[in-house]
Amino acid sequence: MAVERLHGDDTTVPLFAKGKTDTGRCWVYVRDDRPFGGRVPPATLFYYSRNRSGEHPQRHLSNLAGVLQAAGYHKLYEPCRAPGPIAQAACWSHARRKFFVLAGWHLTERLIVPPDITLIPLPAKCPELNPQENVWQFMRDNWLSNRISKSFDDIVNHCCDAWNKLIDQP
Repeated sequence: MAVERLHGDDTTVPLFAKGKTDTGRCWVYVRDDRPFGGRVPPATLFYYSRNRSGEHPQRHLSNLAGVLQAAGYHKLYEPCRAPGPIAQAACWSHARRKFFVLAGWHLTERLIVPPDITLIPLPAKCPELNPQENVWQFMRDNWLSNRISKSFDDIVNHCCDAWNKLIDQP
């Protein structure tokens, strides 16, 4: 796949084996340069493997030279890699998860809930009901989209800047 920018991810897939279920991997690579003015049509590639070994993305992306947005895949970013190192576009969702984990308010027993308020747990994938998702979507739409970051710290700094812009609004 000829591409300047590529998004990669993997997910678990149940694999039926003799008398048990193992865990395989589905590797997904997506190209869509339309937001950057690209004229090449979007494309998606799927690969399957029996494990999460780093050899798989190295083989899948052996000819890639450009930008890869993915979590992990460390060998692909090495300077001595042929045909050249890949520029890492770190994954924003991992930064977001860290903020919510660090906040910890949803996990603590120390949260004091007034007796006239009932906390209702929301489904994890319910952005229309989940104010956190709405805030994150607003920040992403206004300040965090179409960025390439050099490190996780860079992502955290961008998120902090976006948060400060959000709270500074009237």
